[in-house]
Amino acid sequence: MKHLFDGYACLVKVNFGSTSSPLVSARFVETDAFVAASTSNEMKYPEFGTPKSSLESGFMQKAQAFLQVIAGDPTDNACVNTVRLNDGTQLAMTETERGTFSVSPTTLQTKSRFPFTSDLNVGKLQTAHPVPDGTGGWINVGTTVGSLSGSYNVYRFGHVPGSPEVRELLTSVPAASPLQPRWQHSFAVTPRHIVLIEQPTPYDLPAMLGISSSPKYACIQWLPNESNLIHVIDRSTKTFTTTTAPPFFFFHVAGSQTADDGSHINVDLCTYADPEIVAALYLNRVGSKGGPELPTSRLSRLRIPLGGGSGSAEEATLIPLDDEDASGGFSDFPTVNEANYERYVWSIGAKKPTTVANRIVKTDILHGEHLYFDVPQNAIPGEPVFIPRPQSTAEDDGVLMFAVNLEESSSSEIFILCAATLSLQTRIASPENLPYGFHGHFYPS
Repeated sequence: MKHLFDGYACLVKVNFGSTSSPLVSARFVETDAFVAASTSNEMKYPEFGTPKSSLESGFMQKAQAFLQVIAGDPTDNACVNTVRLNDGTQLAMTETERGTFSVSPTTLQTKSRFPFTSDLNVGKLQTAHPVPDGTGGWINVGTTVGSLSGSYNVYRFGHVPGSPEVRELLTSVPAASPLQPRWQHSFAVTPRHIVLIEQPTPYDLPAMLGISSSPKYACIQWLPNESNLIHVIDRSTKTFTTTTAPPFFFFHVAGSQTADDGSHINVDLCTYADPEIVAALYLNRVGSKGGPELPTSRLSRLRIPLGGGSGSAEEATLIPLDDEDASGGFSDFPTVNEANYERYVWSIGAKKPTTVANRIVKTDILHGEHLYFDVPQNAIPGEPVFIPRPQSTAEDDGVLMFAVNLEESSSSEIFILCAATLSLQTRIASPENLPYGFHGHFYPS
């Protein structure tokens, strides 16, 4: 196992309501990838940064690996995100269709692979960041690979009562290079539009097959001379327009809004100049003393003009929103008040020199004000989750909750901060050392 993104999916639950003390529980998702590895003590499926052919030696095994990659169906390791559907179905997800599992929100036990209906081919690859559609369903993007008609297929699911597995195709956007579709991690949704960013990061087939001598960015490539293509889909007509933006790399969207006059869309996201962050997360670099520092990333606003035609003459522009003194020149894992987003973004940041994130940052994107909270030395914070106070009206009235891994004591804690001031409210020691996680959510009882 070579990369931080390769670890096997482990669900962690902190229950604040059952007893006087919070209860922490954890359980691996019983994926094919995890079961095979745990029974054989070897990796049997390719992951984001570990190709399968580096695990297999026989000709037939390598041929099977090739066919899996060509089909866009390499692993089912549901290690990226969790989603709770409107009917209570709890999902664990990764970036492959078969890597979506139904799990028990009570016991964390794996129930089954989520049975998406097979009558709609939206591709074997998907984002692990579906977005609520505002009516009880979820919107996601699937990618078709391995054919001359590579495309990004926008669909919704979870909207049919009693049948959350049913999918409805909203529209398809042809890939600029059908044989080399671009990696999709997240996208933006407003009440009127869906914004899909086709960044210059095609899948790296030689790297995925393990025949590339030294892949720099795991399973993706970087084409710095190509622009980002910004596809804006009208949710009512299902049509889309496309404009361009200078090349940048991103994982996560914080939030998005349409201007009051309807002239443009603002998409707030954490951007990098290139995918060097992917290289920085190989395990031989993460946390290494004296190693390369984290690459620079900024909380930025992508301002997208809303014009007619299939290609607007006006290019989208990228505007930094954060203060590098506060963020340390690093920003990711953004979180917002999803029910009331206008002004505040919380994210992880970095007090440099460091090879890992080590602070939480609050950015006031309207007034340019910033606050930050530093975690203890040699500790790594996970994604902050914003929890609004019940019946609150102020956008930042609530708390932030995040897990912290403390390297020196090999222990984990849950930190809770006041979201408005970033003052520490409490620290909850976990009885067991928890794995470093990516994404999570708060679900009220």
